[in-house]
Amino acid sequence: MPSCLPAELVEHIVYEVGHLPSTNPEGERTRISTLKSCALVSFAFLFPSQRLLFHTIDLDSFWRHLTRKKCSLRFHRLLSSSPHVGTYVRELRLGDDVEDDYSANAGTNRSWLPQATHIPSMLQMMPNLTAFSLTFNGDVIQWKSLSAEIRSALGRLFRLPTLQAVTLEFITGFPPQLLYSLARLKCLGLSCVDVDTSTPFKCEDQTHLRSHSKSQLEALYLRGTLQPTILALTAALSSASPVSLRKLLVTPTVEPGFCTEIAQLLLTIGSGISHFGWLPSIHFSPSSDPINISSTTLPHLHTLRFTVSFRQMRSRGGPFHKIHGLLGQLLSDTDATATNNIKSITFDVNFLQVASDEKSIRSTWRPIEILLEHPGFARLQEIKIRLPTSTNGVQARGMFGLAFEYFFVGLRGRGVKVTMEVLHGRDERFLVQDCFL
Repeated sequence: MPSCLPAELVEHIVYEVGHLPSTNPEGERTRISTLKSCALVSFAFLFPSQRLLFHTIDLDSFWRHLTRKKCSLRFHRLLSSSPHVGTYVRELRLGDDVEDDYSANAGTNRSWLPQATHIPSMLQMMPNLTAFSLTFNGDVIQWKSLSAEIRSALGRLFRLPTLQAVTLEFITGFPPQLLYSLARLKCLGLSCVDVDTSTPFKCEDQTHLRSHSKSQLEALYLRGTLQPTILALTAALSSASPVSLRKLLVTPTVEPGFCTEIAQLLLTIGSGISHFGWLPSIHFSPSSDPINISSTTLPHLHTLRFTVSFRQMRSRGGPFHKIHGLLGQLLSDTDATATNNIKSITFDVNFLQVASDEKSIRSTWRPIEILLEHPGFARLQEIKIRLPTSTNGVQARGMFGLAFEYFFVGLRGRGVKVTMEVLHGRDERFLVQDCFL
């Protein structure tokens, strides 16, 4: 049926539908269902609807009990039959199937993705990607175990002029040259990615790469990353003048030396960082090596984000031990009146315990409250406490909510905005969005 509406109005209608609030899985399903209905209204609605429907392709999750391999094969067939769809894709999430209950290889620890013949052509049919996520779902893969065709296809993808963000997970033997080239992006996330140290990376190689792939990286998320990778990144990012890095998120390993290398990274390229996140595992205690986020090292730092796990309630120092130490670095030892630039602090709280009374909950938070009441945090404007439903039960959230109104009373009186937010259906995967939260 032909549309009697102007094309500009059709575009606006579809845009509004495509950007309906979708803070939970049900809202996202409703949004997609509505877009599908719009695509069937008329030919005029078809392509605007498809642009939004295919904006983000997630091949790293279950869909009606289909394995990731089957989903990627079906999507490849769709692209082959309708090539224009590939031009609409802006974000692609690609993952392996090794831990899927429905996989034909379940329990055999065999991965299908490294030798998948359809992957190179599929990647080539999406020329306008701005964001790309690749994970092997816990089965660490040697880069050289990927077929030569896939490695070449990924190399071409990483050089796309439209590409701005990449996250990689569970890869070892990653070429340092490729890591250097990724520094030209705006956002990079590495989870358990280790560079290849078997072939020495010569100084002349570094000089060549710096001249051909100048760092523009603004956001970096390092999760469980080993020392050689951090060293290579430090070398790559130090080529930028002025330093481009503005946001650094860190999930430390339990291995000694991680924090030492992060500290060196901050000393080398931390002068422009405004956002810093300390996001340790919620299941175990990280390395206790020192790390410095003082105003001397990070003069422009104004936003902090911390992960808190009450599974460490009985560990040495409790759940706030490391956080208390990091915040304490932002206070001057010599000038009690000196103020730092911190304006916003976010606490992502996990595994709240069902306390017997509100007083015991408040007492756990009291040391942080006292610290933030120090005149050194006079510029603080906002404190956000976020409670994911995936790690906090209804009863624990309820008890915490009753005690929350008594948190940070002194800071509230100073005009600091203190809020609590329950995060429903939070995606726990390592995704590009994590670098921007």
